[in-house]
Amino acid sequence: MKYKYKVILIVVALLFTINVLLLTHYGLWSLGNKEEYLAVNTSGCINTIYSDDQELNLINPKALSDDDGISNIPNTITISNSCNVKQNVLLFLDIYDDSTISDNKMKVNINGDSSLETTILPNIDRVKGINNILNTYKLINMEMSSYETKRINFRVWLSEDEVLSVDKNRFHARYYVQSSSDTTLQNFKETIINNNPLKNSNGLLQVNNKYYFNGSVNNNYVSFANYLWRIVSINDDNSIKLIYENSDLESTFNNDIYKENSVSYDDSVIKNYLNDFYNNNLINYESYLKEENYCIDSSYTSTWRIVYNSYLRNFDSYTPSLECETSDKEYGGLKPYKIGLLTLDEVAIAGGSATNYNDEFYLNNNSDYYTLTPTIYNGKAFVGIVSDNGKIDSALVNNRIKVRPVINIDSTLQVTGVGSRTNPYIIRN
Repeated sequence: MKYKYKVILIVVALLFTINVLLLTHYGLWSLGNKEEYLAVNTSGCINTIYSDDQELNLINPKALSDDDGISNIPNTITISNSCNVKQNVLLFLDIYDDSTISDNKMKVNINGDSSLETTILPNIDRVKGINNILNTYKLINMEMSSYETKRINFRVWLSEDEVLSVDKNRFHARYYVQSSSDTTLQNFKETIINNNPLKNSNGLLQVNNKYYFNGSVNNNYVSFANYLWRIVSINDDNSIKLIYENSDLESTFNNDIYKENSVSYDDSVIKNYLNDFYNNNLINYESYLKEENYCIDSSYTSTWRIVYNSYLRNFDSYTPSLECETSDKEYGGLKPYKIGLLTLDEVAIAGGSATNYNDEFYLNNNSDYYTLTPTIYNGKAFVGIVSDNGKIDSALVNNRIKVRPVINIDSTLQVTGVGSRTNPYIIRN
């Protein structure tokens, strides 16, 4: 009996051992297979483990509510700092040019040790891509303490209010982590701000939610469309306002000095002249340009003549304003154009003065040139100009003087160069 019991025990032990070996082998096999999609990237101090393929290839994705989108299984990213100094890491999302689903239809959410509230992609900082990348979005920027590990969950989905056609639709993207020391991805706006600490004069000023160059500046040159330009401002929509640097263009503002609406840019000689310049020289660069609102400030004080309020602000009280006042004059207000002129107020904010000559003023190019701003109508029509000595002034609309076109460029573009005259910013393409 004892012998039979021993045999049974030996058989059970053997079966148990075999089972353990099989389970161990399976576990190792399973782990080996998991490593086929666990991508491990090492860059300097930063080690990154991606739980899934970094490439997103969504074919005819189902539109989801925000609750359902957040409930999706995430792409998990584990990031470790292996050094004893702090590191900044960024999560990027590249959108490939074969995507047929617009970025503004896709939502993204990140949670975990760093977070990004649910939002559509265009609400996130981005730079224009190059080669086969349409856009690169900068999703998050995290600070990593020495030897710290963080885990984040990344989700992207089609917004629930979007309806796709029956054709094959694709959202093709790739996400990845880089340390800030590994990347120089900056858009045009960031490049300008990083290169120009804010000042009170002779540099970059912040005016409400805009930025303007002021005074004597030598690092705001841009080479674009085979012409040299100067950066005037960063607009409140983050586009970059440029003014033509050279003095080879010339026109009247309008030909009839006796009509009041000759102070208006609409239906003017100079508007047609600028549109011709745009169509002949800039039309092939339209993807870089943005339509912006230009201000024709037609608010006025009426006595025996019409004195426009911009004249009073800039010639009498010296208080330029970026507000666009309205009036009963139909030719006034904010007007959307792809090309235009500076306003008298913008010139004053940049350093122009009605009382002082200013040869060092960066908007002085030693020529008289037109602004967009009505100044006086006293039976004859006058508009604001910048004179060849750097002062702001007023001139009859039939004067044939220089023209300096103004355009607005997409701030998400990347640039090379340092902004000097000999090494200007150049748009990457």
